[in-house]
Amino acid sequence: MECEEPASASSLQTPANPESGSTQCYSAYKGLRYFAIDDVALSRLILERLISKTLRGSEYSEVTGAELGTPRKVVIEQYVRRTFELRAEVIILDQYIGTLERGLLGTHIACALVRAGYDGLICLRSADDSLELERQAVEAGVHLFIPKYLSNSSFRKQIFKALDQFRLRKAKQATDQAAKLAAAESTEFARPLPVHDEDKSKAQAKHPVKPTKSHLPPGLTMFAVEDNVLARKTLQILFKIAKGSDSSTVMGQSVDEILNFSNRVLESDPPVDICICDQNLDDPAMGGRIMQGTSIITNLLKGGFKGVLVIRSANDSKDDVEYYQKCGAHIVLRKTTSLMETLAIIASYWKMHQA
Repeated sequence: MECEEPASASSLQTPANPESGSTQCYSAYKGLRYFAIDDVALSRLILERLISKTLRGSEYSEVTGAELGTPRKVVIEQYVRRTFELRAEVIILDQYIGTLERGLLGTHIACALVRAGYDGLICLRSADDSLELERQAVEAGVHLFIPKYLSNSSFRKQIFKALDQFRLRKAKQATDQAAKLAAAESTEFARPLPVHDEDKSKAQAKHPVKPTKSHLPPGLTMFAVEDNVLARKTLQILFKIAKGSDSSTVMGQSVDEILNFSNRVLESDPPVDICICDQNLDDPAMGGRIMQGTSIITNLLKGGFKGVLVIRSANDSKDDVEYYQKCGAHIVLRKTTSLMETLAIIASYWKMHQA
């Protein structure tokens, strides 16, 4: 399975004031990538014009519907996969898609996107503006509910205001996450022991050694490549908790680091034991896809790499995982997997790898 690789979308910025209505204010969100879903041809034409003319979205934005008779589960999986392929920053869903088997609701797609780890803005459009539907939309993970009768200018104001609030919320989350990661650097991640004395003695008999921060043996050489600065920080902390060797490193700060990663791994002395690759690697500064983690894995295997290969990706459907494994990945991790769970999964495979 091969996914299309459209150019990366622009990052969200803050408009001076989304309510003011000036062209200068709206230009801050020019070029965002939208993905809209509606089963009515006329509605799709309207959305295409709204996105290209009113919202001034990226040329890589897409408006789509669904084929008659396609099973609901299949359509949802297709939409979720396409969302990540497009790297869409804003999703606009019609609530009622009536041409499909048993019907498909926009809230169904929203739920699936949230479960898949989508971190963009999710909007829902409907002619039904009841409070009950708004409540259902919020529960499904929708950020913005848009009545279909809104004028183009009102539609634009609603979208840009929501984007502004969404960006501020994401910035706060990133700050909070960075603080947690900094705290994790000084935290002892010891194996938890039972509370009761009798159980403690049994546990200590099974584990006479002092609990350590990681189930991986210390001193392993671990390399990772990641284009996101916060994710690189997370991986650096992961290597520190795992007591990796001094040669361990996290790359991806520049295009050169991404392009030269395979050579660095193969030329490393001591040899790299564990290699972790982000699946979709973009230019950290300018955007635009550079390469995929699976391509790196293929190159490493051709070069004789003998260590453990790990792919991290937001796309983790059954087909995606099978594709990563076919390319040679030993482990596939979601990007939302916690530090300690990541360590446990890698450690478990490491033991089998060494057996």
